[in-house]
Amino acid sequence: MPCCKQDSLCSHSFGNILFEAIRHAVKALAEIPEKIKLLPPSITDSISALKTEILNEKTISLDVEEALIALSIRAATNPTAQLAMEKLKDLWGCEIHMTHIPTPGDEARACGGWGST
Repeated sequence: MPCCKQDSLCSHSFGNILFEAIRHAVKALAEIPEKIKLLPPSITDSISALKTEILNEKTISLDVEEALIALSIRAATNPTAQLAMEKLKDLWGCEIHMTHIPTPGDEARACGGWGST
């Protein structure tokens, strides 16, 4: 059961503010309506089950790199996700202001790829 309606990437399932910012940005650049899901619940639920039931992780939260890998896999069979992937290049060099301390995986990606201020 998905935890929320918004792209199944709510704070309960991934807790990833950085990926949410990237998702919103690529959707805007690609002119993808907000109601269109880039990652359906079937994918996010499967990843959650893998992390908790098989890998025995305590959290189901994905860092931005893991979420982007899931999006790239989705892009192989979904033209909308492929369009979003193509727009990721347009974000290279952009900066993001964060009002919280990012998780270790997100911190490395934010500072190395999309910058943070």
